[in-house]
Amino acid sequence: MKPKYFAFLWIGVVLFAVLAGIRTGSSYQKHKKIGDDFWVSQDPIDWEEEGKWKTTQQISDKSEYILAVKKAGPSDFLYYTTLTPVKILRVFKGDGEDLTGKKIYLFEPAFPRFDSESYLPIRNYNLMLDGGEYLVFLNRRAFSDGYVPNRVERNSFLFTTNCALSRYLLNAGDSGAKSDILHDVDDLKYKDIRLQDVIISDKKQMDYYNRFKKEMLAAYR
Repeated sequence: MKPKYFAFLWIGVVLFAVLAGIRTGSSYQKHKKIGDDFWVSQDPIDWEEEGKWKTTQQISDKSEYILAVKKAGPSDFLYYTTLTPVKILRVFKGDGEDLTGKKIYLFEPAFPRFDSESYLPIRNYNLMLDGGEYLVFLNRRAFSDGYVPNRVERNSFLFTTNCALSRYLLNAGDSGAKSDILHDVDDLKYKDIRLQDVIISDKKQMDYYNRFKKEMLAAYR
């Protein structure tokens, strides 16, 4: 049996890599599919105990963009993150530009490790599913002075909270997405959680997430 919480070993590296910016060309892993039997290395978080995100208004205020999106193609697995193209369905908050119908790229805080045949969902987040429509809270990716980003990088965004509280399922469509509390979490495989909207095994945390989800979906319709 794999360690239940191996994930914490990666967290500092993950946050640094995502926030500092990731060169999509040099960090690309040439693998297209996560194996069904990849073991899930969990990184659960107690949002109430952490105390960083106490209200939905905090997240809205910290977000430069609030959008309704739909996954628009296969994801690229990078080191310590996943780059996913999405189509913008509706803009609730932005910089004034009409982005409806435009394709952008999201750095998702979950990724596979092909060398260890494992999958690491960061802070209860799980990868977006084909066919699903989502409400997302984002900030545009920043670059250091003098760096010239390519087209994908210019249109790439980070989740405001770097966790599941920045994304909510609007419409499952034909994605098969589920929002269940997970059980038997000691030895989960990717096939066990692939369709889960979020990776949560604690009722307290699910209640916390669902409260935020209810408020966000009511505010942005």
